[in-house]
Amino acid sequence: MTTVDLTVTNASLTLTANQSGATYTWLDCNNGNSVVGNLQSYTATVNGDYAVEITFGSCVNTSARENITGVGIKEITNNIVSIYPNPSTGLFRVNFGNNNSTINYSIISVEGKVVKYEKINANTTIIDLSNESKGIYFVKITDENNIFIKKLVLE
Repeated sequence: MTTVDLTVTNASLTLTANQSGATYTWLDCNNGNSVVGNLQSYTATVNGDYAVEITFGSCVNTSARENITGVGIKEITNNIVSIYPNPSTGLFRVNFGNNNSTINYSIISVEGKVVKYEKINANTTIIDLSNESKGIYFVKITDENNIFIKKLVLE
């Protein structure tokens, strides 16, 4: 009897079926359609739930759903904004660099809900998320000329 490995590795936006030497059909669980791609790995272009149908020998089976979030979100790659400690148990210090303008920041859950919003005129602030659920959040920071997004991990 052939055993099919239905586990999928979720590395940010790329899903990889752990079963090698098979035929793969990636499925968009939100609309029931198969997505472009029949390779062992699939990189999502839209947030949502995905699974893979794996054909190995005469066996055909489908993996569990994997949730992808963060499509289209770019991490800050410079040191203009720093957040620490990250991960944290609730209190994050945010340093906006040598900013002389008004800063707006929003804390956004992975579901897209804004859990906190503030407008400040300072180079540093403390964000308190101790009353929020553990998980991943995004801080969206805007000033007169820029929009920055950084990931926060609340433990």
